[in-house]
Amino acid sequence: MTILAFFLFIAPGLLFDWISAYRKVPRKESTFTEISRVALVSTACSVAAFLTLLLCAALLALQDRKPFPVPSAMLKQPNTYIADNLVRVSVTMIVIAGLAMVFAWLLTAIVHHGDKGKIFYESTWHRAFREYQPTKDMRVHVRVTLTDGTIWFGCVRDFSPDMEVLDRELILQPPILCKPTHRDSDGNRVRVRMPERWKFVILRGAEIVSIAVAYAPPLSTMADQGGTPLPPPAETDTAPAQP
Repeated sequence: MTILAFFLFIAPGLLFDWISAYRKVPRKESTFTEISRVALVSTACSVAAFLTLLLCAALLALQDRKPFPVPSAMLKQPNTYIADNLVRVSVTMIVIAGLAMVFAWLLTAIVHHGDKGKIFYESTWHRAFREYQPTKDMRVHVRVTLTDGTIWFGCVRDFSPDMEVLDRELILQPPILCKPTHRDSDGNRVRVRMPERWKFVILRGAEIVSIAVAYAPPLSTMADQGGTPLPPPAETDTAPAQP
């Protein structure tokens, strides 16, 4: 009975909310409001499914066909009737639950008829570092600017999947270069290559201002083609002339 109650009074509402979340950004609301909406949608869809099945049973009864349980008999002697017609009752409950889910899907289509877009609940990091790769063997190179002005260059090894940027971390692997904020005697910011013994650099999402992304073939492929792996040769930033 617990499973049946879930599919009749909870599952349709959850399906409605799940599909709606991909069509429209959900509003911030209290837990009570969310639970009430799920219960209301589920009950409405289950009642619609029951009435639909009742109408089908009435139409079949006109032809002397009674494939569904008799409600009056179930109300008079529920335990005895269910025990004697267990298969019929079970199939009927499954059909009602299935129809309720279909009605929840139709309700979503009606409510969000004008919402043609689709919302993706994935971080932009995941899409830039994984989905937008031309091929899976491409290396993802980034130019990461931090809040203090430091710039890091490197190849993306991995990153944390948290939706909140403040909770994310970005892992860079060689070739790794860093352009610190201080300038040399000529007023230039020089990019410095990290020693090979440093295998990874971990950057916190809270400190990242911007990320520039580039894709390049593996180093072995570029060497065969006579190319130069990213990042490009060192660049300098010249300080403005002092008056």
